Amino acid sequence: MHSFVIKYSWVIYMYKADLHIHTTSSDGLLSPSEVVDWAVRKGINAVAVTDHDTVDGIEEALRAGEEAGIEVIPGIELSCTYRGEEIHVLGYFIDWENGPLVEKLKELKEARDSRGHKMVEKLIEYGLDITVEAVMEKVGEGSFGRPHIARTMVDRGIVGSVEDAFNFYLVKGKPGYVERYKLTVEEGISLIKSANGVAVMAHPGIVSKKGYPKEILRYGFDGIEVVHSSHSEDTVDEYEKLALKMKLIATGGSDCHGVMKGGIPMIGDYTASIEAVERLKEARAKREMEANANG
Repeated sequence: MHSFVIKYSWVIYMYKADLHIHTTSSDGLLSPSEVVDWAVRKGINAVAVTDHDTVDGIEEALRAGEEAGIEVIPGIELSCTYRGEEIHVLGYFIDWENGPLVEKLKELKEARDSRGHKMVEKLIEYGLDITVEAVMEKVGEGSFGRPHIARTMVDRGIVGSVEDAFNFYLVKGKPGYVERYKLTVEEGISLIKSANGVAVMAHPGIVSKKGYPKEILRYGFDGIEVVHSSHSEDTVDEYEKLALKMKLIATGGSDCHGVMKGGIPMIGDYTASIEAVERLKEARAKREMEANANG
């Protein structure tokens, strides 16, 4: 478990903000309300809903957060590309009803849906016992993603785990893989900033080309996700130092998709400090002020 201890003059207070959570609006297993409920049960102070390429879960999460007395940060995770490498860009405190943002997300959702159907069709042609209808039951009202296909494959006994589905069928070079439309990193950052949001590079530790994070961060990111469920202690230390050196906001989150371990999701197991949340708010306020001055 990773979190930061914030020391005040009279007390040591453990503040927990999980800034990377997915819901059923994209490829998560928990609804936005369930995410908030679990956050309350686990003593989390704030959560960010950061679904893939969609803001559909934000309204429900905000409403649930208000009722529960927990801060919900409207966010998003955009799938982008840089020199052939998939890079994810997190956006925080976005104007989630911003017109240009909504229009671009609609375009991305259509591309996701088209890709998902093509992937299922390829698997059928490969001879697997799977149907579009079965996968769509998993998708529901959410945004079509590979995890929905993987979970369907597990349910049908095609593979033993979601990981096996990806490794044997759903990654590049495998029978069911289909390339999909992605924004460039520059486009992703620009889209978030145009909605007065704060742009943060997600989980740099999983980027395959180790020199890329430092290169990419120069494209206008406000922060970097230092703490993440896939990051080792050494990786956390490495990117915490890089954040300090580049004067970036160091954030953190679990990247929870609702998978249970012992009946409990990992919401709040990997968190950011109160300082990170305050710096995100300051960056958002500055961006909004600049937009108003120019507008």
